[in-house]
Amino acid sequence: MTSLYTDNHIEVVDEWFSANSIGLSLDQQVMLLEQGIHKVEQRALRTLSNIGLMVILDRVLHQSIEKFDFLSEVKIINGIDLDGILNSEKKLDTQNLIIGLRYFLIEILTVVGRLTAEILTKPMHTELKKVTFESKDKKCKS
Repeated sequence: MTSLYTDNHIEVVDEWFSANSIGLSLDQQVMLLEQGIHKVEQRALRTLSNIGLMVILDRVLHQSIEKFDFLSEVKIINGIDLDGILNSEKKLDTQNLIIGLRYFLIEILTVVGRLTAEILTKPMHTELKKVTFESKDKKCKS
């Protein structure tokens, strides 16, 4: 069962991802999700303390690992570090990686939203929508 707010996060993430992943390879789609996750994290940090956000991210990661065990490669030290999963020697199915990172992003939005009485929901959605992929440079812009 999902809440109205969770449904809203799913809708926003899916609209953003669909609009910005057209024509991208699976690897580029992973990069786009990575940038989206970092942008949401950065926006949350402008309001929340670093320690508070790290606790939230740790909880979100724990929940996400229960559904996608390969996310155990993600580290949270001074923020989200996806290098372990993106540069893993284990060959991960890119499509499953996209699904897992999408879930992780939605969970971040959901948990931060709930814990802040949805005060950060709109600002985080706004920041996420700014993230686009520029295929010429193979870099994400945010």
